[in-house]
Amino acid sequence: MGNYVSAKDAEKPLVIDADDVKIGILNYTEHINGIPIPEEKKFAVSLLDFDAIRRDISKLDNLDVDIIVVYLHFGSEYQRLPSDAQKEIIDKLA
Repeated sequence: MGNYVSAKDAEKPLVIDADDVKIGILNYTEHINGIPIPEEKKFAVSLLDFDAIRRDISKLDNLDVDIIVVYLHFGSEYQRLPSDAQKEIIDKLA
């Protein structure tokens, strides 16, 4: 589980070059089902935090990416439609 295998990896967002198109990829989770994140592994999971997202997008802007893709793990299990809270999060991200 997680985004990065080391703290050094977490310093720079993932960028993929696909046919000369630079794609920045960000990934966040709303919760981790009560599983504690060990203090020495805090880098491994990016929790849904708009201040962190803004910082990560700024890092990607400095890397001159063409596209930013944001993956979210959030919401309630087994629900087929987004909740109002999810819609608000998406509106805020957009």
